[in-house]
Amino acid sequence: MTSVRTLSKLTCCLGALALLFAFRVEAAENRPGVRYVAFTPDGKFLLACASQADGRGVMSLWDVKSKRLIWSRLVEHDIASFAMSPNNETFAIGTFNADVKIIVTKIAMLRGTWRSDAKATTVVAFSPDGKTLAIGSDGRAIRLWDMETRSVPVTFRENWGHYYSAAFSPDRTRLLATTAEGVRIWDTVTGKEIHKWSHEGCLTRGAIFSPDGQWVLTGGNDAYSFMT
Repeated sequence: MTSVRTLSKLTCCLGALALLFAFRVEAAENRPGVRYVAFTPDGKFLLACASQADGRGVMSLWDVKSKRLIWSRLVEHDIASFAMSPNNETFAIGTFNADVKIIVTKIAMLRGTWRSDAKATTVVAFSPDGKTLAIGSDGRAIRLWDMETRSVPVTFRENWGHYYSAAFSPDRTRLLATTAEGVRIWDTVTGKEIHKWSHEGCLTRGAIFSPDGQWVLTGGNDAYSFMT
């Protein structure tokens, strides 16, 4: 295991400054705080999800080349999680009333909704082929939602309470998630846990697979990142 001092705080600050200066994300009264920003995979558009003081969320899409705002929409409940589909066409948001909404990127049209009885859906993640969405809600086991059939073919057996992030392996055969108890990796077909570890008692807030799927990079509240 290799450890390196994380630069996540500096990266976040630079990203926020770039967004503010280049796209001028402003609000008159509610002054939304930006939670998530992401480029579409083709690099042509920028999506931002923000929180308002009244408890609602805001989604906005910009054209990167012209810096023109294409659309902005209010969401009834604040946005707790966000994921962009690999093909640019849709994105997913999880809300603090636990609903998951699938939105058509270019026109902000609602394509589908997945409802949960949990308090919040804190992680959503698309598989590399865009056909499956992993959904992690507080107090519930992670579920895999088939985007075509709208069914849930796999529910992971363990419930780890609060989820901080989730990601599929490049070949879609594994799913990792960071939780209050550390990092978990599951087989996406059987739902069986393959591996688990933690940052020695510290919260692990983020984790990703390497492009070849052979490594996992994690970041925790101990200010270190680990490659395993």
